[in-house]
Amino acid sequence: MKYYFLLFLVLPFSSFAQQSTLSFEAHKLIESNKNNLQSISSTQLVHVIVKGSHQAIENYFLHNSGAVKYHIDDIFSVRLPLADLGSFAKVTGVEKIEIHQSPISVQDATAIEQTNVDEVHAGGGTLQRAYNGSGVVVGIIDSGIDPTHPDFKNDDGTTRILGFWDQNDFSGTFAPYGYGTAYTKTDIDAGAMSNYLDTTYDGHGTAVTGVAAGGGKVRLDVKGMAPEADIVVVGIRPSTLDYTDRVPHTLQIVDGINYIFKVAEAAGKPAVINISLGGIEGSHDGEDLPSQMIEKMLDEKAGRVLVTSAGNAGQVYHHVRYTMNNDTMFTWYRSLFSNTSLCKRDSGAYMSFYGDEDDFRNLSINVAAENRTPCCTADDETGFVNLFSLIGSPKIDTFKTSSSSISISTLYAEKIGNSYGVFVEIKSQEMSRFWRMQFKGTGTLDGWSGPLSRRSCNSDFLPKPVLGTPEQTRKLGRYAEPDQLQNIGTAYASSEKVVTVGAYSVRTEMRDVDSNRQFFGYTPLERASFSSIGPNRVGVIKPDITGPGQRIITAQPSQVLAEKAVSGRNSLYLGGQHSVTDGTSFSSPAVAGIIALYLEKNPQANYAEVLDALHSTADNDSLTGTPTPNNENGYGRVNAYQMLLYEAPQDTSQPVGVGLETAGEINYLVYPNPSKGHIRIEVSKSNSAINSTLRLLDVTGSIVLTEKVTGYQTDIIVEESGIYFVEITSPIGYSTIQKIVVQK
Repeated sequence: MKYYFLLFLVLPFSSFAQQSTLSFEAHKLIESNKNNLQSISSTQLVHVIVKGSHQAIENYFLHNSGAVKYHIDDIFSVRLPLADLGSFAKVTGVEKIEIHQSPISVQDATAIEQTNVDEVHAGGGTLQRAYNGSGVVVGIIDSGIDPTHPDFKNDDGTTRILGFWDQNDFSGTFAPYGYGTAYTKTDIDAGAMSNYLDTTYDGHGTAVTGVAAGGGKVRLDVKGMAPEADIVVVGIRPSTLDYTDRVPHTLQIVDGINYIFKVAEAAGKPAVINISLGGIEGSHDGEDLPSQMIEKMLDEKAGRVLVTSAGNAGQVYHHVRYTMNNDTMFTWYRSLFSNTSLCKRDSGAYMSFYGDEDDFRNLSINVAAENRTPCCTADDETGFVNLFSLIGSPKIDTFKTSSSSISISTLYAEKIGNSYGVFVEIKSQEMSRFWRMQFKGTGTLDGWSGPLSRRSCNSDFLPKPVLGTPEQTRKLGRYAEPDQLQNIGTAYASSEKVVTVGAYSVRTEMRDVDSNRQFFGYTPLERASFSSIGPNRVGVIKPDITGPGQRIITAQPSQVLAEKAVSGRNSLYLGGQHSVTDGTSFSSPAVAGIIALYLEKNPQANYAEVLDALHSTADNDSLTGTPTPNNENGYGRVNAYQMLLYEAPQDTSQPVGVGLETAGEINYLVYPNPSKGHIRIEVSKSNSAINSTLRLLDVTGSIVLTEKVTGYQTDIIVEESGIYFVEITSPIGYSTIQKIVVQK
């Protein structure tokens, strides 16, 4: 084995060895431009997120180019010339600099009745009033929006969009972010966005906004969960992957969150933000700086909630785990082609693995250029090196055969919050070769990878040993095969403070624009097979909840509707202004819209109360699996009516007996009303209704039936038409009566 630390490499990396402040991506950006840093234009800015001393960072930008966009506590979002990034990393007081450039993709009729939103809109049951999202901001970070769609306008034709930030306008310099162009409600009503088209991913942002907050102006049966909410949109192009002159995606998203919360704060309104974009790489534990910044924004004020889709990778082999007990494990990886439309990387193999401090101290890595024949021999390899020794100190090797060089290998490790990551980068033109990544020692590592078609910039792993005999491969150690577990996407989706949403099926059929019946073959309320599976890397339950996301009907932008009217009419819904679609991209805004209803009722609720309300009131049955929470469905299916009846736990320091009568009340919903004889009674989950007595009485006061309430949902059958009364008596004797009409 030969190590090639040539002189022209020694000088740059001797400084990097002491700069564990730089994340691997930041280090690579400097390294890839090291030969022309002095000639790079001073206007070529890079956007990074930084943790460190307030005084040191502010003082740096007081005397140097660039600017602080915003900060919360000790985490800053900044922009500065690429040529200055290396010197900024050396500033005393700068603890960590991260650049996040993993690709993101979309997490591809509303289900008003399935989620019990219809009862909330009507003020049914014991709600006492209707809730439609009025006075709440629904924020959308997505491809954009069609501002001309009737579902996003008021009755007088003015826009419901309070603000729109077009991050894709790279000629703009919207302050304090330094890029993009922003439009106010006044601008939009004056026609400033009349020519704007939401084209990315067939108008994905328009469809997402329709689920969350569509106004039902075209068809009353197709409206969003919060049809009277104000809308704020950030338009981001998911396919943008040029990181030296455009803002890396995750940092664009963090900026977008900051913008929406600022607009809502200026309007004096609570806000729920939906993000239906995501990738797969990252530590999956919420320890990265963007996730920490997001959590700080959520902590900063009440009335702030962030919702994101879990991802559509439920049947994808994205995850691999290495669990070793003083032994060796390995996996073979394939090369990627260079600079594809999906991934701006040189040809070769790329992978990242994450663990805790003890794992890094007790594990070593070896990377080998594997021969296909004879099996299980390598032309060259790095040799095992301890993971902890790689922190801030890249190990660079040139792999050679007997006649030529075949690749440049870089190993690098970094601390990410309380976690650690090790990054493998192999630049090579040998596309047919396999690359062995091998670990030994004691500990556990997790990695997330391809395939590239799923917008992963990590290499695709081989699902099983494909070379040699079991006896030959066993000499290399145990083979770590990828699995379909823990494939929740995107760093912030793993945060305990973010609402992460999976998807279930909505309908079995619909009437298309030509009134033809279209059949889908799905079981309503059943988890969609594509919905990603948790938990996060450290065992936190994800997703939190599931919402309607398979065969859901929503708004579409005008150009997409025009295309579908020519080819694809069977996907257009009655009226031609909506279409049917799939994805956790749509279950997520459905839940965000429901949270907007909750914030209308409880504008000072924080994310923790919202999560508790979601978890505590979710529907559970055979389709969600038992017990809940679980890794497929989280706490169950969202139930808007039950959520709005939820009351946060009272202070247990109050004397026993206070509020006894209130505690005895049983809030419940009786529907449908009128009924054809099949009646459902749903008792509020925030009440203790177990062992209550349910009686059905006719108009004479005679008892038709009596049942014990053993759960929060009870179904009864009434054989004859007439007027009836449902009476529920709590265990302490408090009775509530509701009238119902049966019409056969």
